[in-house]
Amino acid sequence: MAISTVDLATPSGLKLYENTDLDEVKAGITTALTIIHSIDLDNQNAAEVFLRLWNVTVGSVTVGTTPTQLVIMVPATTRLVLPIPGGWTFGTALTTAVTLLAIENDTTDPGGTTVKLKLIYV
Repeated sequence: MAISTVDLATPSGLKLYENTDLDEVKAGITTALTIIHSIDLDNQNAAEVFLRLWNVTVGSVTVGTTPTQLVIMVPATTRLVLPIPGGWTFGTALTTAVTLLAIENDTTDPGGTTVKLKLIYV
């Protein structure tokens, strides 16, 4: 698994977060106010997966227990790119994970095939 955050050369100070092996283990993206401008999720699995986003720091998240702020279903073997004009604001922080089932208390690993996430945010 590789996780990186890169500053993009833009006047607005955009950053690119990239996680090449997202799964049910929570990943902290930011610890402050965050505005997401684009989500690029590549689900290489033979089953749909559910991207989960929390408006709290990684230490405050328990996957399957902490209520999610946003859940996005990504169909099997699909790359989903969502431009977000105006952005989605997470006022406290941003934490993410991906699970196999839509139910709020799911902690199921999406499997052995890779799920890749790229977020552009400020």
